[in-house]
Parts: sequence; C-alpha cells; structure tokens
Amino acid sequence: MHAVWILISKTQIKARLIETTAEDGFREVELPFGISLDYYRPKVAEFVSAQKFLSAHELSRDPDFQDIIFKSEIMTQLFNNVITVSRYDIPILLEGETGTGKEVLANLIHKKSDRKDKPFIAINCGAIAKDIMESELFGYVKGAFTGAISDKKGYFEAADGGTIFLDEIGDLPAEAQVKILRILNDGSFTKVGSTVISKTNVRVIAATHKSLFQQVGAGDFREDLFYRLAVVRFEIPPLRERREDLKYLIEKLFSKISGHFKKSKISLSTEANEMLRLHEWKGNIRELINTIQRLIILSPGEYISGEETEKALYHAVKPDQKAEISYATFNSNYKKPGAEVNNYQLEENFNVNQHIAELFTRLYDGAQKRANTKKEVASLMGFDNHQTLDNWIKKYYR
Repeated sequence: MHAVWILISKTQIKARLIETTAEDGFREVELPFGISLDYYRPKVAEFVSAQKFLSAHELSRDPDFQDIIFKSEIMTQLFNNVITVSRYDIPILLEGETGTGKEVLANLIHKKSDRKDKPFIAINCGAIAKDIMESELFGYVKGAFTGAISDKKGYFEAADGGTIFLDEIGDLPAEAQVKILRILNDGSFTKVGSTVISKTNVRVIAATHKSLFQQVGAGDFREDLFYRLAVVRFEIPPLRERREDLKYLIEKLFSKISGHFKKSKISLSTEANEMLRLHEWKGNIRELINTIQRLIILSPGEYISGEETEKALYHAVKPDQKAEISYATFNSNYKKPGAEVNNYQLEENFNVNQHIAELFTRLYDGAQKRANTKKEVASLMGFDNHQTLDNWIKKYYR
C-alpha cells in the first residue's frame, strides 16, 4: 500500500503523504521526484488534445529540442502545452522577463506548426527607429521618400506563408499597431507610399517583457490588438523559479562554451558551482550564458575558483540583504583574517560547527522567503532532495 499511495499522490490525485516514526511522530513527506511526468496522461488537457503528456526525457529526444535544456516540471508542462497549441494556426502572446528565451519558444512553435517549411522571421520592435518602423514592417514603393529608389518588401511580406515573431511588441507606435491589427483581421496591408492593398498570410507570435494588459489600461497599447494577439498566452517563468533546471543548464552550457573557446579542460570548483546555483539571475538564461563566457575567458588556469566566480557575478548581493546573506559574501569574508560576518569576529571563534550553523540558519531563512515548498528550498540551497535538507536542519538550524 505504501507504493500504491506514492504512485497515486504523484500522479492524478493531490494526496498528502504522512510518515510516522517513533522518534519524530507524524510529519508530512514531500517526495523529491515527479512520477506524473512519465506516467500521467491527463484526461482533459488545457487546450483539448488527445496526445499524451510527454516527460522531460521524452521531449529531450525530439530533434527540435536539441538546444533546449530543461528538467523541471513547470517547463515540461509549458512545452507540452506549446506543442498542442502549435498545430492551431492562431496568434500567440509570449510573456516573460528579459533573457528567458521567448524567441527560442517562438521558433519552437514555428517548427511544430504546419508552417515549419516556410520562413521564420524575428523582429525586435524596440530596436527599430519609430520613423522607419512602418517601412521596415510593411515595405515601401519606389519614390515613397528620399532614397527609396526601388520597391522593397517589408518583413510581413517576406514572411508570407510562415511565421513572424514580434519581440517587444509593446514598443510599437500607434500607427503600426493599427496596420498589424488589420493584417490579423484579413491579411491585408499597404506599403508606405502606395494605395494598393497587398496581402500576406502569416502567423503572428508576439512577445513582451512588460505587461501588455497594464499598457492597455494606461492607454499605451490598443485594447483590440491585445485581444487579437492574446488568443493564447504563455508566460515563461524566470530562471529563479525553475532552479531544478540550473544544474543541467550550468553543466551543458559550460561544456558547450568551453569547447567553443577551445578550453575544454577547464572545470568549475564545487564552490564556484554552488555560487552559480544560488545566484538570483535577474537576466535569466542570457545572464547565465554571459557569466559562463566571462568565467571561461578570464580564468588563467584550468580550475575556476569561488573567488573568480564571485568577481564574475554581477550584483550577487545587495547591501540591504543582511537577512539573506549569500554564500559568496561569507566565502569572501572568511578568507580575510579578522573580517566581520554577521557582527562577530572569525578570529575570536574557531568553532567550525558554530560558524556553519549560523551561516546555514541565515541561508535557510533567506531561501524560505523565496520558495514556496521545502523541495524548492532544498533546490535553491543546492541540496539534491529535501531529506538531505532535513538532516541539515536538525543538525545546524538555530
């Protein structure tokens, strides 16, 4: 029955598992794995699909996922939903912080659609000057303005039959918003300097790191365009909310980047690895890639230390985060004789267990503020599972 209840609680029924022992009495147990990822077949999928729910392992074997690194349940669920929706020729809105991989997800949607053999064109709306936005998106005819010596296709015409990805769509000027709304309605548009109506057949995937809904409320974005774009919305979680993926991302990216720079013998120390796993990653995967590049390029030897990693991390610790003191701060102070950590002098106290207990207590208190479950706390602190964390709590938590 123990095995049966484990299977039930990790698949369709959200059952609570209670463990009882003579020493600890009753306590709730959270298992550090998700059987549902491999065996659960949802009866009613979010977007009504008869396909099976694919596990992270099954997805990783798909050639279209070759460069996508993930293991977490939240990303596995997201990718399953993306595969389902990709088959339907509808606009999609992607929301998420800068660096979370919105273009990667848009490209995946294109590959999983019936348009996969047609063009995929990605445009960053925030990188195009407003005075040339319309001519870039919709094209122009000869003589439309000074320098227009011949007709030119715009991005929408070039993407005909395929997919166009509009990143940072919240930066579009009002005039361009009107034209895109028209394309979504009937596929028609006019080039700059022309009165002739042109046609294009494209799938629009839009993305933003802002809240389009708030922009609509502030009058900065058309409400009708928002509802046409957001037939389906996907929110990509930031890296700090899927720390289960960090271990694999660091491992895979480090191997790939070190090989690219012909420094394949270089490796991360345990201390350096822990610092990377505990970092906030406000810039998400893009920041992680840039940090690993800095570490590999600037490291003089074949072994990257914690000190080198601390220097490579941007804004690792904020001055006002005393309650959430980081591993990086403790390590740097510990190496300096007489350095003060949490208002006591290291040279006055040589009890290692006491120092570990005080550091662990502060890290654990900080991690609890950022995570919702003990499993997430364990992952955030670098433990393989919450049982190991429980052992540390019993021994060191003050």
